Amino acid sequence: MRWIETPPAEHPEPDRPTDPAPDGVDAAVLNRVLDARGSLMTAVEEAHRRAADTLEVPADDHRPAAAMRRAGARAHRERAEAHRLRGRLLAEIAALPTSTLTELDAGELESLAVSDEPGDGALRPTGRVLAAALESSAELPDGEHGVSRPPLPVRVGVIGPAAVRAAFSGAADVVALTAGSWREEVETLDLVLFSSRLDPVAAGWDELVETVLPALRAHGVPTVFFAQHRLRTGRLPAAARACSHIVCLDADTAAHCRAEAPQGVDVAVVPAPVNPLRHTPIGTRPARTELVALTGMDQHGPAPHLDPAQDEHHLPPLVDGLLASGRPTALMQPAQAADPRAADWTVPSQYAPWTVPVEETRAADMTCGIDRLQRGMDVAATVQAVVDSQQLVDSRVLELLASGTLVVSTYNQGVNTYLPQVRIANSAEDVATMLETMTLEELRRAQGDGIRAAFADHHAVDVLRRICEHAGVAADLEAGGEAPRIETVLAVADRRTAALEADLRAQTHGPVELVTWDELTRRRADDAAAETVGSETALADVVLPVTADRRYAPTYAADHVVAFRLQQARVTAKLDGGAEETDAAAHRHHAGGLAALAGRTALGLSGWWRPTVAQLVSPGALLSSGRGRRIYALDHLGHRPAVETPAGDADVDPARVRRPLPDPAAGDDLAVAADRVRTTAGEHQLRLSVVVPVFNNGDHLRHKAFASLRRSTLFAQMHILLVDDGSTDPATVETVEDLAHTWPNVTAVHHPAGGSGSASRPRNTGLQLAATPYVTYLDPDDEELDDGYWELLERLEASPEADFALGTMAVWTHRHQVHDYHAWYADALEHRDGLFRVHPGSLAEVNFRPASIEAMVARTDWLQSLELVQPVGAVGQDTYFFQQMFHSTRAYAPVHRPVYTYYGAVETSTVNVVSPQYFRKYLILERERAAWLREAGLMDRYLAERFERFFATWYLEKFTRVPGEQRREAAAVLREIAAAYVDVDDYAWTSRAARRFFDEHGD
Repeated sequence: MRWIETPPAEHPEPDRPTDPAPDGVDAAVLNRVLDARGSLMTAVEEAHRRAADTLEVPADDHRPAAAMRRAGARAHRERAEAHRLRGRLLAEIAALPTSTLTELDAGELESLAVSDEPGDGALRPTGRVLAAALESSAELPDGEHGVSRPPLPVRVGVIGPAAVRAAFSGAADVVALTAGSWREEVETLDLVLFSSRLDPVAAGWDELVETVLPALRAHGVPTVFFAQHRLRTGRLPAAARACSHIVCLDADTAAHCRAEAPQGVDVAVVPAPVNPLRHTPIGTRPARTELVALTGMDQHGPAPHLDPAQDEHHLPPLVDGLLASGRPTALMQPAQAADPRAADWTVPSQYAPWTVPVEETRAADMTCGIDRLQRGMDVAATVQAVVDSQQLVDSRVLELLASGTLVVSTYNQGVNTYLPQVRIANSAEDVATMLETMTLEELRRAQGDGIRAAFADHHAVDVLRRICEHAGVAADLEAGGEAPRIETVLAVADRRTAALEADLRAQTHGPVELVTWDELTRRRADDAAAETVGSETALADVVLPVTADRRYAPTYAADHVVAFRLQQARVTAKLDGGAEETDAAAHRHHAGGLAALAGRTALGLSGWWRPTVAQLVSPGALLSSGRGRRIYALDHLGHRPAVETPAGDADVDPARVRRPLPDPAAGDDLAVAADRVRTTAGEHQLRLSVVVPVFNNGDHLRHKAFASLRRSTLFAQMHILLVDDGSTDPATVETVEDLAHTWPNVTAVHHPAGGSGSASRPRNTGLQLAATPYVTYLDPDDEELDDGYWELLERLEASPEADFALGTMAVWTHRHQVHDYHAWYADALEHRDGLFRVHPGSLAEVNFRPASIEAMVARTDWLQSLELVQPVGAVGQDTYFFQQMFHSTRAYAPVHRPVYTYYGAVETSTVNVVSPQYFRKYLILERERAAWLREAGLMDRYLAERFERFFATWYLEKFTRVPGEQRREAAAVLREIAAAYVDVDDYAWTSRAARRFFDEHGD
């Protein structure tokens, strides 16, 4: 709450005896002091009452923000009452004779001040919390050039706001250009970037476009229009037309630019840049503040979907969740909010108590820097101005990830697809519960994955190099061989083992060569004899001393590589221990080499940037060469002891023992797995099996599906069955095993490597193995919502006549929707005693419309007794499964709210990549469904109610997205799909789209 300066209230002089004051006391001064104190008491009391009135909300408003406002209002009234009582006491004292008053000492007068106790927690002003956070964050060390990413030897002029220059500052020699300064710089420039973020009405815009850009091109300086926001058809700016090249952050904008740019103008897509000089995890452990801040938003023009009056699924879940978690929260107005246009979004007035005005945001940036604040927080919020883009995300997402900060964000397609470690705010309850239940280990894991993602693909030097190459800049971008595009990695081991070789083959960074120290000695001797390698020559960019006594996760090498991209030390180290014991040493520099981290790391956890041949004579020589050196400690993630002893050995801590992975070619023995599942369910008295089919999507599994289950009230009673369909991605296999090892209620089951082509096989296996009374399904890239499975389970347990409980489904694509299955079914089904009653003809009566099996909890015995099998290799099989299940039920119990979130626009998902193979997977499904419909006597009703409409609106709509060269093949598969139901040539198609399709693809 911002305080309004209130002048002292006017008060009449109180009547008091006027006997003379003792010698040495100025009675007039004393009277003025007492009057001023009384006036101040009254003024502050009135200010508190006005603040309380401002915070009050209607009694029927149950949002977390409303609860926080009520608490603030109560605290202000308590403080106002305290001032009123003290003011009254002061008036009574002031009426005493002056001779009596002069006997009071300063301490007694000071006791009349109001204490800080009433309502102090609710009255902690946002400004005060932010000021403390800024002060503590200001102590963070500066960012550094990465030793593997020195500045490019080019001089780049930037026409655009300071933020654009800052994004590439240090990546090259970057200078600001204006209409008045460009002539002084033109002879020295290799490249000019013109930012789309430059305000078109800014002074000098016309001259920049009409005069400066053509003049630069005439001088032979490549000019690049940098489209940092979405450009739509028919809206190509004049500046873009005046530049010789265009680079965009998203493919859709690039396509529009190619269509509208002048002939000869090249268009390319580049990633958004992250600058380690500004955004870095160095010094961020532990966090400097508990504050969670929204530090602005990339907003170019109106973003009406962020207006709570238009859509309650964007901003309120995020902010209300932060407030409900009890964390101090600051909402910093976007820069555009200083003079907002009518349709532009600013922080809504309901969040005024936690809002930092633009002027204060700018002042904070000037004094400390918002970049440092972002680094100082463990958790931060972002708001996406764009929803429906796979590549355009708010720049703060990448900045915060690079800073080692956990991001909670409103929805964006690209964030959801490519940055699963970002938590999507689907509900206030989920946001608050996530922040309350997340362990330090889980927090550091998500932050570590974010750092790797930010610097793997978005380093400012790499982005600028791509822009230079696109513009044809011929400078030596390798900077004397110091800036490799992809770092070479050499691992040197004490001895070879099959496990160590497997670990290093599986590294996500790419090929990692493994040699032993003895092999390295022989190689060095051979090279010396051939005079091909000198003592100062580096054998690889990164050398990782490894040991057979440890196991290394697939991300181990990538973490060391990233560390060399974001800081200057030439030695890095992973820490040994858990998050709690290593946190104080993580992500910071230490003087004195590995010895400075004695007991917390070892040679086998270190990384070395381009050590010379002389350093690699032996492990001892390498250690000696690092004595006294500055070393960068990363985190404790990505490695573990290689404990081979069976779990029953009394000398080994069972927590350190992982079960051996099955042979990838054979997978798990399902009979043995069934025993393991039954034992786990029985020992822990688990109630609900959650079948999670997994295939090469470990990051989504960990940070989306599993994270959503972790925040569930029911988590400890869930049996989470991670059924791997034979993932070929080692990182996914590692994630599955890590989760199963960490949590006793998680069981991992692996099918042979290679996969079956869809989620059918692992779902079938999961249902077959389930050993709890109830069962449900959750895909790795979806999320349970608002404790939905707990409510479904409670509802089903209270309804003995029901076979399953069914909620509704929240869907994110380019917008938010809710699929209300009960509304679909209400007119066709009998609703009695709180249940929907179903009979054999009900499936046809609801037009065969399926619900999601992820939105239901079923009785395990009943579902297993149906002996339903989802067609292996098919897609869409879960809809067929529900149709069969629905046809066999007696009744189901409805839950009238969304219980899980389905993300329907995951770009890498099987169901979103349309090709002939996609339709072949549907062909498997449709042949099985057609056979079942005939067997169940439902084919005629299906043809009448659903077949043609579904074929036209689903399959033919998907067909429009098939690439031209694949359309003929895809059309042939679609004919086969139709032929599973009807004679295609003789069938009387009523759909014009279907008739047109078969006319065009008749054979």
